Amino acid sequence: MKHLNSILIVLLGLATIATAQTDKKTQIMFNGGLSLPMGGDQPSFTNLFGTIPFSDGWSGGFSFGAGFSYSFTSQVALVVSFDYSNFPINEDNFINGTYNKVEGGEITSSFIAANIKYSMGQNIEKISPYLLAGFGGLGFSDIDVTLSGPGITSNTKITREGIFQDAAAVAGGGVDIPAGNAFAIFIEGKFVIGLVDGIVYFPIKAGFAFKI
Repeated sequence: MKHLNSILIVLLGLATIATAQTDKKTQIMFNGGLSLPMGGDQPSFTNLFGTIPFSDGWSGGFSFGAGFSYSFTSQVALVVSFDYSNFPINEDNFINGTYNKVEGGEITSSFIAANIKYSMGQNIEKISPYLLAGFGGLGFSDIDVTLSGPGITSNTKITREGIFQDAAAVAGGGVDIPAGNAFAIFIEGKFVIGLVDGIVYFPIKAGFAFKI
């Protein structure tokens, strides 16, 4: 957790510096949508099932987040973002000849990052697509799975303690839709790529932003 605390301090410092700058160059953002597992292996259950790909063992779930941005120019901005996602277990891929029932197994992730946002439109009063790339810290919750089946006298419970990936990258894009002088709607999709365990997922969300 020392790494996570260090990243949080740095990102909060960036946000503090940004708020001290010229008015109307800063925004706060809130969003929600879906998060889809895309790739990487989840080795938690290797002894019983072999290595299970993240995209097979878990399904897409909800995602929500918040952020803060500071615009250096009309096209370039620093975005500090936080995202929370959950991934329900895909029971079918955990059932074999011994086990026929799976309980629990949901994974949740927390991702905080510093991103550079590049808007491809120069007029902030018009609809503008943008690109997003960044770097941050990714954490996963504990995983608890209970397996049962015919002829088994006691259920098998597996627990994997939550892991923290020291680094993760983000790459994606979206579109900003102005809805007034101080308000905008946006739609965004991005890949979150764990650089340690190699887990990849794709949050796609809609949200709104306020100038402050």
